[in-house]
Amino acid sequence: MTQPSSMPLPPDLAALERALADDTARDMPPFGADSVQRARALGATAAPLLVAHVQARGDDAMLALEALRAADPAGYQAVPRATRAAIYAAALARTQYFNTWGQPGAALSDTARAFAALGDDAVAALAPLLADQRPAPSSGSQDATLARMNGNRVCDYAWVLIHEARGTEYLYATAPADRDREIGAMRAQLAHRP
Repeated sequence: MTQPSSMPLPPDLAALERALADDTARDMPPFGADSVQRARALGATAAPLLVAHVQARGDDAMLALEALRAADPAGYQAVPRATRAAIYAAALARTQYFNTWGQPGAALSDTARAFAALGDDAVAALAPLLADQRPAPSSGSQDATLARMNGNRVCDYAWVLIHEARGTEYLYATAPADRDREIGAMRAQLAHRP
């Protein structure tokens, strides 16, 4: 774990750091993570610890970033937009269950909306994921069924999030082949962008 200094952490921050490690190991989405709840309760006091984890860019960076957003909005805003976008994109690329991001074309999560709010930085970070055809399953009864029924993939999340980042309208087709045409058009358009 990355700590802001070599000094022992106060008990509340040590508990936050343990929760961050546990939540990361369990692939807990931010909306259900104990670490995010603990950070929110601590407020700006948690910021130095969370910023250290964000800057380390380890497996816990996205959860630390979300905890920072909950605990200290000003501290979250102080992290460069491109850094935030890169952390979110790396997390999306390695996600195993996509509940963290909501359902593309239906209800996106607060985390997905925070990512999309990064605008052009989000678009730049998401563009490579338009080629990622890996399945994007969700856990749980309803979310898992919807994800399976729609054949959600990583590229679908990237496509939706780029539309959200740009504030453009889109229709999420239930057939992956129909989405592939739209994704292909977006990839071509982004390839010709200066």
